[in-house]
Amino acid sequence: PRVQAPQSGLPTSPQPTAPPSTSSVTDPFTCHVPQSFPYPSGVPYVGIHAGPGNNDLVPCSIATSFSQGWHALHGFGVAQPNTFSPDGATTYITTSRPTVDACTVHAVDVTTGQVKWCRPFGDGTIWSAVEVDVDGNLFFASGTSIVSLDPQGQDRWVIPAPSHAFGDNGAVGLHFTPDGHIATVTNHGTAMLIRRSDGLVLATLDLPSALGFNVLPPAEDGINLLDVLPGPVIEDFAQLQQGDPSTLLDVFSGTGNFSDNTVAVAPNGDIYVVGAGPKPATSAVIQIRVDGTPEAPVLSAGWYGQLTEKSASSPALSPDGSTLKVADGNSLPNFLYPENADANMRLFDIAACNANTDADPAPEVCLAPRSIPLATGPIMGTTPLLDNGIHYVYETQFSELLEDESMDLRAFDGDVLLWETRLPDGLQWSSVITVTQDYLVGTATRFTGSSTAVMTVELPAVANSELVLVDRHTGAVTFRAPVTDDSTSTVTVGPDGSLYVTMFTLLHMLAIDTHPVGGVIKFSPQG
Repeated sequence: PRVQAPQSGLPTSPQPTAPPSTSSVTDPFTCHVPQSFPYPSGVPYVGIHAGPGNNDLVPCSIATSFSQGWHALHGFGVAQPNTFSPDGATTYITTSRPTVDACTVHAVDVTTGQVKWCRPFGDGTIWSAVEVDVDGNLFFASGTSIVSLDPQGQDRWVIPAPSHAFGDNGAVGLHFTPDGHIATVTNHGTAMLIRRSDGLVLATLDLPSALGFNVLPPAEDGINLLDVLPGPVIEDFAQLQQGDPSTLLDVFSGTGNFSDNTVAVAPNGDIYVVGAGPKPATSAVIQIRVDGTPEAPVLSAGWYGQLTEKSASSPALSPDGSTLKVADGNSLPNFLYPENADANMRLFDIAACNANTDADPAPEVCLAPRSIPLATGPIMGTTPLLDNGIHYVYETQFSELLEDESMDLRAFDGDVLLWETRLPDGLQWSSVITVTQDYLVGTATRFTGSSTAVMTVELPAVANSELVLVDRHTGAVTFRAPVTDDSTSTVTVGPDGSLYVTMFTLLHMLAIDTHPVGGVIKFSPQG
């Protein structure tokens, strides 16, 4: 029998199904992180991949154990991390849209898990997290628009993405810049700087034209997943979102658009994005320079680093802005046949790229001095990058979920391996990695086999997931707790030191005998 979700129906403003934790949260468990303007200082998790650098670092010491509190937004897939109001009392969550009248942006009380307000935006899953400024105003990308709301969820302004000859244009995510503006790059390669106060577009740059890249219209891949996915998987997709499952997987495989990821913003204000490359079927990480004045910024194309494949993974910057990291090797063929992929982590020295002292003599091209081969194939996400070349990698292949003999996590100093670990009991890492002072935090999932395959991919029958803390210095698992789904997305850290497991539940959807539940689970610190 299929494992059923604990509640039926998809209310517009769902209520939590578990009571809030009654345990007290004391001062030692708080997590207050200084943030640069215009982010609210003290909030530890402020955007996709923890902040504008996309490095997934939350520099707090968190508790050693946690207990489950509330579970909100059952029946919704959460594709991006939740963020917080300046006072930490409210968390903002973007979701899938499982029914026509369902909300996709939700304000949730962090103490009770009750929905304070919610709004419907877009036609399907919102791929942007909500960013909150020091005044408590909200900003996110929704379909073909950039939206700002006030703290009560009322409209401040909405602006459309620039029109494009290739069709609908939109953005996956956004970040704030040191000048206090909003930075984003649209699907078809238009970089934008937007004023927070009124949505005025201050500067734009058409990246394909500026770089001289001959970007072609998106090609049809000829694969309709509705024709190849088994009925139970299609039912699971339909439970959490409307539309063709192909739309979901295109975001993960990097197909169809110039860019399918969120920009990284450096401490000096320069912007980095992964987009289409100088040749067909290639990709590049691109520097966008920001000059002029805060009132009249000017965007120009800097250097680019060529990659071997298309990539939906966002670039990551070290906190000090010295190093750029990109996951290379994502494509639909490599998604299906990872053993054939040329998959690597590329580390770029930004100072060498800026001064043109890297190994390529062309000033517009920078070569990565360090490349770390990925052991099992490409990864469908960004991984953490810290100062001094310390970074972490997870190894999970969607087409080989039943293979659990490979190392799941590895830690590096540049290209030197520090440690690697295989998770216990057949678990495989199944989320973005969040890095705290002492732990790597995320979800891990165990699968059992089925007799069903899609093309080359054997699907699991049952999936079981856990919240997992791993010692960041040794790779030892130090805490485990069951959760209803794989995150696929992110486990965030709140100002109260709690962990929030956002669940996009992609791997549970692929499991034949497991229904997705979705939503967000709060875990309160205990010790």
